[in-house]
Amino acid sequence: DVQGVCANDSDCEHAFHVMGPASGFVLRSCRIRDFNAQLKVNSAPDAGGAWQTPNAGLVEGCEVSDTHPRNTSNPTTKLNIDTGDGWIVRANFLHDFHKGGGDNTSYGAFMKSGGKNGLFERNLVVCSLADQTGGTRIGLSFGGGGTGAQYCAPAFDPNVPCDPEHTNGTLRNNLIASCSDVGVYLNKAKGTKVLYNSLVATSGVDFRFASTTGEADGNVLESKIRPRDGGTFSAGTNLTDLTTADFLGWYSDPLVGSFHIKGDLSKLLGKGSPRADVPDDYCARTRPGTPTTLGALESSLGDCATVPPPGAGAGGGAGATGAGGTASGGGAGKGGSAAGGGAMGGATGKGGSAGGATAGGAAGTASTSGGAGGTSSTAGGMGKGGTAGAAAAGGGVGAQGGSGGGMNTPSGAAPSNDTSGGCGCRVENASPSHGGLMVVAAAVLLATRRRRERASRHNGLAGGRGSGGSSSGGGSGSSSSGERSTGLRVHASRAVRAWQRTPWADHLPGGLGCWPCCCC
Repeated sequence: DVQGVCANDSDCEHAFHVMGPASGFVLRSCRIRDFNAQLKVNSAPDAGGAWQTPNAGLVEGCEVSDTHPRNTSNPTTKLNIDTGDGWIVRANFLHDFHKGGGDNTSYGAFMKSGGKNGLFERNLVVCSLADQTGGTRIGLSFGGGGTGAQYCAPAFDPNVPCDPEHTNGTLRNNLIASCSDVGVYLNKAKGTKVLYNSLVATSGVDFRFASTTGEADGNVLESKIRPRDGGTFSAGTNLTDLTTADFLGWYSDPLVGSFHIKGDLSKLLGKGSPRADVPDDYCARTRPGTPTTLGALESSLGDCATVPPPGAGAGGGAGATGAGGTASGGGAGKGGSAAGGGAMGGATGKGGSAGGATAGGAAGTASTSGGAGGTSSTAGGMGKGGTAGAAAAGGGVGAQGGSGGGMNTPSGAAPSNDTSGGCGCRVENASPSHGGLMVVAAAVLLATRRRRERASRHNGLAGGRGSGGSSSGGGSGSSSSGERSTGLRVHASRAVRAWQRTPWADHLPGGLGCWPCCCC
């Protein structure tokens, strides 16, 4: 559980930065909030000037969001994967991302900069859940807003355009909702498959620019699947031009990601054709070999919970209630988290409440969660008498441009090349043998430090506040002895002192280090 707490949003760049030859990186069962890019991945030159690229990464079972609009002109994308082949983003809950400065354009996740064979599958993306304050919000993308040629694989040459931005990517079985712009944006994305996704309250799917090719099959969505500016695709059986009312008639509350069946799904059932490259559905259930259900959910198999995405890594699955509170997507036990407790929603200990979203809680509104002085809301936990972490003002619709609508980000915009690291953690020069163990090592060290702080004092730097005070995303206990229910967070004003007390940060494997200005 990592949260950025910088006074200036531009200072909280990344929680994790994976760069150079750091292949095999794994980020699983986590909750990360309030960074411009919770994960940043990019190539970097070695000492001899040869560019090295991190390949074959995995992001699975994480909840990634912001508790307020990012007041910055820096790129704002929750999972920002620039370069790299074979990356997988699976079963994550991405929500409430809003860039409040610069071009006001934000993404849930993208892969670009010359990458290949990327996969987005079984993710829940709700662009506006608790934070409905506006901005241009885009769900998932291959290509994003484009890449400066000097940062694009394989040439890394300012004289060689970055085209294609991505090759042979697949998006399948994703649920995408409440985005002010397109739910799927393909920018110079060659050979892309868009298969069996469900999109509600977005402006659809864009295949944009001449090098964007591929196919779209089995999708269910409001608006259209559009070729733009020379993009082409082959269309299978898709159900398009639906309305929000159609989705609200079929499912319990799809605008916030709850797709429990409540209506007649005859328009979807048995309308698709079995595909070897779509063996299962959003809930990781094997699809039948007979005609299948259109969209991300194989409803012929019955209902399944969709918040958070099921079938993630360790710690995923249904939430459970224990003494002291309720967790969404993670078990809660008396006095602490249950073994394997989920990161989504956070585990709840005695006397405190989870810092993350509570299942079924109203957007921007606190929902009671048991325990002494403890409540939590979708915008972040708050102490008794305190205030929620983010306001839920009326939402706005972002600008749409080009033929038939779509996103208006210029395709040639170069990203910020922050290879020197931002605020948070980064991974550099990792070998495949231990790249996947870095997050585990960091988690063990963070947990050790948390236990030491808890033993020495009740009200630590990152602890919840008591009656009358709000905590940033965390739970609360009594006025002076509330036990923290979420992971370590170091407030910016105290970061240097905390950093000086943390010599282990210099000894993490493969160059994993934490920058002292906002987290860890």
